[in-house]
Amino acid sequence: MHERLSELLGHEVVGEVTRVGDTRAHLDVGLGRVCLDRLDGAEVEELLGRLRKSPLGAGAKVRDRLRLEQPKHLVRGLVEVQVADETLGSTYVLQLTTAPLLALYERRFVLEPGVHGDLAGVICRGLATVFEGGREAPLRQISGYDDLQRRYLEQLDAAVRAAATGDAPDPHGFTSLATAARDCWQMLPWPLRGALTPASDPAGQRLASLDEVSGRTVLLAADVVEGEMVHEYTHQHHELEEQQDVLGWMSDVHQALLEHYQPPAFQCALARASSVARFVQYFPRYQPVLAP
Repeated sequence: MHERLSELLGHEVVGEVTRVGDTRAHLDVGLGRVCLDRLDGAEVEELLGRLRKSPLGAGAKVRDRLRLEQPKHLVRGLVEVQVADETLGSTYVLQLTTAPLLALYERRFVLEPGVHGDLAGVICRGLATVFEGGREAPLRQISGYDDLQRRYLEQLDAAVRAAATGDAPDPHGFTSLATAARDCWQMLPWPLRGALTPASDPAGQRLASLDEVSGRTVLLAADVVEGEMVHEYTHQHHELEEQQDVLGWMSDVHQALLEHYQPPAFQCALARASSVARFVQYFPRYQPVLAP
């Protein structure tokens, strides 16, 4: 699915690949991302138009959270398209956004020893749900959540405006925001914390059909604590190779990496991307974790 959508949209769609159990079969993980140079509503609509006119676009469902001029929303600058995979009877999610916004949402930081989180998990799907509708009012007050939310919305608004012009957001804002989010998170009693998932996993368990790949597949293991890439490999596919054989030995290496380099200190991936650097840019959990 990653490959077909890349050809259709004229933009690289980056996403992970996985092996099905102990078989030789491989599938795309059902999440692909297009990162635009600039967050432009007209360009997004043009890409959606291409998709709607194609067989893949039949029945596609669009969740538009671009919200360029809506500063009170916790999620902005993101359009998600659910594409039906008729071969597997599954749903593939295509995300259109920019790399700096993904970094704001999903770059991880240390919440407590051995526990990493990101702003999307800690605030959007965590603290915001705990305090929704006036619940836990005393805890909301003493935790400083209202101030954290205000700062987060200001930082997000600055990031969306920067994305609209193609500029880079201020990196110092993320550092101070992550520190405030960690302080607020640690005020939650364990029963509340234990029910939440502070680190995002947007792909979940989705799977989609794997296309014949004419581009590249990358393999990596990142030490996210030390900020080092301990293993990386980029394979350029060509028409004379047996793709399943190539993916087979790459999956064997990937499995060995997973057994040796374990989370949360390490993150390993097998993915469809033009380079390891491009994949890490599109999936920020592979970037260095921000320590206290």
